[in-house]
Amino acid sequence: VVKNEEQNFLQKDFLIYTCALSPNGEFAVYSDNEAGVSEVFSTSDFKPVKTFNNENLMSEFIIFLNNKDFIVSGFGDSIMFRSIDE
Repeated sequence: VVKNEEQNFLQKDFLIYTCALSPNGEFAVYSDNEAGVSEVFSTSDFKPVKTFNNENLMSEFIIFLNNKDFIVSGFGDSIMFRSIDE
């Protein structure tokens, strides 16, 4: 994230294969296929907001529907609808 010419970033020790940004830019989500989770974090301070179990799905796509709800799909026979308010 670049704000006021200052660059901030989230670094992990695994390949982030898929990620998405909420329409208002308040939240971002990425999937950790090694751990089998998707994690939502705040773009203002990079602190985790919520972690979801991917239910044995190797995620390939994440799409925000609005500022709180998103879809995760990938290699498998499932499409998961998730909400930060869950």
